[in-house]
Amino acid sequence: MTRRDGQQGLTFLSWLIIIVIAGFFLLLGMRLFPMYYESYAIDRAVKEVAKDAALSPRNPREVRDSLRKRFNLNEIDAVEAEDLKIEKVGDGFKYLLTYEDRVPFAGNLYIVGEFRMTETVED
Repeated sequence: MTRRDGQQGLTFLSWLIIIVIAGFFLLLGMRLFPMYYESYAIDRAVKEVAKDAALSPRNPREVRDSLRKRFNLNEIDAVEAEDLKIEKVGDGFKYLLTYEDRVPFAGNLYIVGEFRMTETVED
């Protein structure tokens, strides 16, 4: 029977390092998920408003009012309906929404996400 002289397994310090690294990535995911989920809801709202405007053309104020209602319904706070830019492109319209979202990470550190949604509607 042979005997091993070395120690097997992870030491307490090794476990502590693994837990700290896992905790960092867990915190990062917990901070990023709501930001990207809200971005998805904003993108969906802009696409629905553009689709509705294509079915029954409306003026920019009515489009923004519709978008504002969707933002209120989905409790979206990162952007306002007034930030939607509407441009005439040929026979249709281009809806452009650009915004920046800041999420506190740890202490005075923030995670910053820049988002840009574009939807083109042809008449």
